[in-house]
Amino acid sequence: MSHSGTSHGTTGAAPRGAAGAAATTVAALLAVVLAPPAAPEPGPVDGDDWIELSLDEAQRASVATSAAQQRRASPPGPQRPATGEVSVPEGLITFPARELPHATEALGVAVEPGPGAGSARATPDAEDAELLVEARGARRDGGWSEWRSVPPERAVTPDGGMVTLPLRSERVQVRLAVDVDVTDVEGGSAQVSAVRIRPEPEDEAEGRGESVEAEPEHRSPYSARLFATRIGLVGATTANGHTVGSEDYFVALPSRRGLAERNSGNYTVRVCAESTQRCIYVPVWDVGPWNISDDHWNLDRENWVDLPRGLPQAQAAYLDDYNGGQDGFGRTVRNPAGIDLADGAFRTGLDLPTNSWVDVDYLWTGDYQHRGEVRTESRSDPVVLRSAADLSADDVGRAAHSAHVDIECRTTGTSVRGPDGVSTLWYRIGPDNYLPATFVDLVPADSERDPDPEADPDDLRIADCEQE
Repeated sequence: MSHSGTSHGTTGAAPRGAAGAAATTVAALLAVVLAPPAAPEPGPVDGDDWIELSLDEAQRASVATSAAQQRRASPPGPQRPATGEVSVPEGLITFPARELPHATEALGVAVEPGPGAGSARATPDAEDAELLVEARGARRDGGWSEWRSVPPERAVTPDGGMVTLPLRSERVQVRLAVDVDVTDVEGGSAQVSAVRIRPEPEDEAEGRGESVEAEPEHRSPYSARLFATRIGLVGATTANGHTVGSEDYFVALPSRRGLAERNSGNYTVRVCAESTQRCIYVPVWDVGPWNISDDHWNLDRENWVDLPRGLPQAQAAYLDDYNGGQDGFGRTVRNPAGIDLADGAFRTGLDLPTNSWVDVDYLWTGDYQHRGEVRTESRSDPVVLRSAADLSADDVGRAAHSAHVDIECRTTGTSVRGPDGVSTLWYRIGPDNYLPATFVDLVPADSERDPDPEADPDDLRIADCEQE
């Protein structure tokens, strides 16, 4: 999606481009949709330790946008010039999480074409691939690692492709981004007959040692100062299939690695504006601005690896003429935006009069003390944050429905009615950021990793806030 009022580019799934039709791509081979019930049983995949994922249970979403909102795929190299428009995915298939027989950091994923694909089984050029295969692993604190991609040219072979996860895990999840509207089960010229996963052999997995995330006792989330712009584009579709509303609370970051599924907040940011002294807690539901593979918050960033951590490529291009002042598509960068804010988050949450510099905490990059998921009865309206545990205290921001917040401590305050009934319990989730506990479902660590409305704060040992 391109932004009204700005020309800086991408916030949403990168939809189909206008050129590059001559290339043989994965999606041209598969034209992927979910297989209808009448499809024949898939053939065997090499090895007897594959785990087949259920296509019937997969969540499907169309992320296609109109021709006026076309995107182009980001080139793979850190300073690679734009290679022209190519067709890119328009549909998203997210499979339920699966338990593995043992913990692993290396996961094999195999995607088998259905009968409609005919004999077209050639290995495509990965640069033109229209099939994205991504996987992630569950964390000890009830959250997820970031997504990591499987080489598409390997994923469609019988042996599948191998992806290295950011941590060892016994629970994994896979999603596919493809080049058709996957909500039309009967449409398309071919089907995906099977998607299978398997961990590396247990002796090899044990040889890797502890998780790469098993570092200090508690890690604070990574923080960066970014230039924020407003998304706009009401009625368009985000990269996770959400339809943009006029009062939405979500953000876009320029990488799919931290893209949450629709209606989920497992990748949540805290955004604070010094100019208005307000903060918001909002999920990452879109990809952009400018680039789509610039996870600038990571040490092992996917692209632009010569830039310092926390410096978006577009910001470097605009302020320092990095890459000749161009983004990953070869476009002239016209502002240093590193984050996009949905209209409600921009206007009401932060009360910003115009595009501004903000401080961003990538909450999933730290260790949650006590993870909570914000819930509102409307499933769209945010919760008002107060400077103290009192409804008469200053309004200091918003926490979006589905946002995952880190509960620092608890205290008693004004009685509030919410989805979990009436309660005087409040949580502090950031400096002078309080919200009523009745709007928060706790996510116990080492549990089934689902929010638990019945979880007892006493059982989870949430500390009392110190009196100020």
